[in-house]
Amino acid sequence: MESIKEGRLKTKHFTRNNLQIYTGARKNKMAKKDARNKAGRPADGLPSG
Repeated sequence: MESIKEGRLKTKHFTRNNLQIYTGARKNKMAKKDARNKAGRPADGLPSG
């Protein structure tokens, strides 16, 4: 039982962290995309525009 509870807590914490990391990464990606588009280069792995 303890291991299951631990796992559940870990996954919950992990997903919450992931949300923060994901939103932060998305903002950074947007900023990088804008900067690169201004520089005239498409962002890595993303369609320009």
